[in-house]
Parts: sequence; C-alpha cells; structure tokens
Amino acid sequence: MTSVIAFCNHKGGVGKTTATANVAAALAERGATVLAVDLDPQGHLGDMFGLEPNGKPRLEQVMLGGAKAGEAIVTLNDHVSLLPCTEALAEAQFALVGMDDGDRRLAAALGGLDGYDYVLLDSPPGIGFWSGMALVTARWALVPTLAEDLAILSSGKIADFIEDAARQANPDLQLLGVVVTQAKPRRFRLMRESEGRLDQDGLHELGRIPRQEDAARAVRHGKPMFWLQPDGQVASAYRKLAETIERETRGEQS
Repeated sequence: MTSVIAFCNHKGGVGKTTATANVAAALAERGATVLAVDLDPQGHLGDMFGLEPNGKPRLEQVMLGGAKAGEAIVTLNDHVSLLPCTEALAEAQFALVGMDDGDRRLAAALGGLDGYDYVLLDSPPGIGFWSGMALVTARWALVPTLAEDLAILSSGKIADFIEDAARQANPDLQLLGVVVTQAKPRRFRLMRESEGRLDQDGLHELGRIPRQEDAARAVRHGKPMFWLQPDGQVASAYRKLAETIERETRGEQS
C-alpha cells in the first residue's frame, strides 16, 4: 500500500522542499520506491533534483486532463521518480476551482499509478489551493519547521488546521509530526525552548536536521545533500528520519 505524505507549513523558508527531496533519497536508500510530487508553482523541487527541460508534460497538464500522470513522471534512478511542475501550475488553479472534482484530481491521478511505496507531496507555503489539495490527497502530514518562534507558531497553526478543517475533507489524514530543520547544536537554549513550545502545542518531533552550511551547493549540483554528501551529518540525520517515517507509517499497516 502506498503511503502519501504531504510536506506542509504556513511559513515559507522552513525547508519543505529540501526535506522532501532528502527524505525521498533516504527512503530510497532503505529500498523503498518513491515518487516526489512538486505542488509549488515555483518548481524548486525539480531544481533540487537537477531537472532539465525534457519535452514531457508537467503536473499542470495532468491536473487539467491533458496528460496522464505516468506520461509526466521523470525517473531519476531505480528508486526515485519526480512529477514536476512549472509556474503554469498557478494558472491551472483558476480552471480547477470551477470544476466539481478540482480538489480531487491529484488523488485521482495518483490512484492510477502502481509500484510506489511512498508518494511525497511538496506543497507551497500557507493554506491555499495547492497545499489544501495536498492535505486532501495525503494519508499523512509532515511539518518541517525552524527552531524559531514564528516558525513554531506557524507549525501549531497548520497542525490545528489539519485536525479541524483538513480532516473534515479527508478523515483519514493524520499528523505524522514535525521535523526541525537547520538545527544549530550550539544554540542549546533555543533548542530547549523549541522543544517546550512543540510539546506545548502537542506536536510530535520526528527528528532534527543539522544546519546545512553549503545548501546552495546542493542546488547548484542538482542533487539533494543526501546524495551529494552521503557520509555527512545531514545525510545521517535524514537516514534516522527515514527510519522513523517508515516505522510510523508502516507500523499501522503491519
């Protein structure tokens, strides 16, 4: 059974796309087959994987019925595939809003695919059309956050939204937990305070990813840091996170 996970947060700049790409790579290393789906019209998930123009349709054509999902998927290696988008995804929203099944089209498109253990949905910041579609489609929601007051506050808001509005539309949706990104080990006081805030908001912390000092290098090379520096601290943290995700999502199915 495929586990569909939406990566979401109200706040931008918290590492949703970076987390999506690296979790995909880490799950793949554990033997899972993973499809990463870019629901952010900025298209940065494709940049993270070094995607070049290839003449294939993109997610926006799939959503509007102009192509099948399988026709738009780009195979990156034996275990990781990508369903990319372009800025035209923002325009597709206006057509989909007027359709009775507009918010269910992603679920329908993914439902026709076989062979994936995980589908990871990279959603844009905030609670808008595409992030809402991700939550309607997903079985699990994972919230990347920074160890900062505003980011943690946003994480609490998205958690409340998931527990209330999102679950009305998708009763099966569960909050998997939060991942603290760009963690700075030397800032112990701030990290302890963030733990307290997360606990206060009832948010389960799945893991912490150390700050990636040369994050721009990963994008420049078109590879997640997990592939670029497989023996580094960031990759090690994502390995632990992937193990936790697998345990949390697969435990229910065993």
